[in-house]
Amino acid sequence: MQTATKSTTEKININDLSLEIYRYPKRKFGLNEDDCGDFFLHFYPKLKKALNRFEYQGKPFQHYLNKSIYWEFYHYLRKKKKKNFLQVLARSKDLWVNAEYPVPGYEKPIPAENKLHRFFKLDANGRIRSAAGKKQFLFHSLRHAWFLNERHYPVISARTGMDTEWIANAVTALRPCLHNHAVRHNYLVERKNRLFFKIRFWEHQLACMTPNRDRQGIVEKIIAYRKSFTRTIRALSRVKLTVSNRNIAQVTGYPKGTVASSLVSINKKLNQFTKNR
Repeated sequence: MQTATKSTTEKININDLSLEIYRYPKRKFGLNEDDCGDFFLHFYPKLKKALNRFEYQGKPFQHYLNKSIYWEFYHYLRKKKKKNFLQVLARSKDLWVNAEYPVPGYEKPIPAENKLHRFFKLDANGRIRSAAGKKQFLFHSLRHAWFLNERHYPVISARTGMDTEWIANAVTALRPCLHNHAVRHNYLVERKNRLFFKIRFWEHQLACMTPNRDRQGIVEKIIAYRKSFTRTIRALSRVKLTVSNRNIAQVTGYPKGTVASSLVSINKKLNQFTKNR
């Protein structure tokens, strides 16, 4: 057996090979230029490695090249078919039915502005009358500092009488406390979505299988993905994107007990509002 030397490989014109690879889908199967380009991009990074693997076994290099192009085109078609199927599946409305699983333990933010009067008494200017109510509204808003933006600052200022710049500075100071939690939360959400998609994908594959094929392997995959999905949901429920009472107290200057009692009071109002809906 004789391995192709470096000098032998150098004699091969890469440009000619590239042209042959590019034309293969159209010449053999009558495919369009897009498929020719996609197949070329699929095969070209592997071309030099394929040339270095060539070993003379009594058949010319052209025979080896034809076989290599044939099998690479076969893998390309399989990859393309799977990609197209996944795109169709992802656009299917049935796939995403009940996709949003509730995460237990998440606190509901303050309801819309038109429902604010159910929680607090407002004066003629729309400001909360009682000092306790202002604290409750302020602390609850700062507790959800990660979700606040410049659009919310004037609203909080109008309801509590606090300066807009002070509120913006408080939110800016509180957000770094939640950075690690937010990174963890985003990772788990992406993991949950990937697992959900895999479960639906393999359920679809199982439904399309003929009865005489072995289904046990796919069933085991679905069971494993469902277990991982459940664990991810539980882990997601333990990640809190809410600021702690201690951090709110440090930023606002109020005692920690005042912050805690105010949040307890407004959470009771929110829970009561939810039950009465």
